[in-house]
Amino acid sequence: MANQEKYAQQMQDAGVCDARGAALCATVKELPDGSFGMVLLGVKGNDLLIYDTNMKSEPLKLMRTIPLKGVTDFSTTSLMGEILKGYTFRFTSDGFTYSFKNCRRQAFLDVLQQEINK
Repeated sequence: MANQEKYAQQMQDAGVCDARGAALCATVKELPDGSFGMVLLGVKGNDLLIYDTNMKSEPLKLMRTIPLKGVTDFSTTSLMGEILKGYTFRFTSDGFTYSFKNCRRQAFLDVLQQEINK
């Protein structure tokens, strides 16, 4: 089993994501409660789950659940430089703009985009 598949299975087993394996660590600029830094993101059903995490990318506390149905203004970078250092994506939900960077899994962004477009 490849490393990404193994990681996706671990995140699914931990309840961070569903069978699609859409989970990754990213850096969040700021959450509505003022917290920021490294977080673990997972797409489960039509929700984006945001977990506090440690340096081993393990889920700690669930910080926020964002229903993707109400997300607007989704955008992501796709320049070659971003591919080397990771994607940045942002969206607005309930009047707050979330911004994440250092995202290195295109498959995660594909699942996220799918759910937002439903």
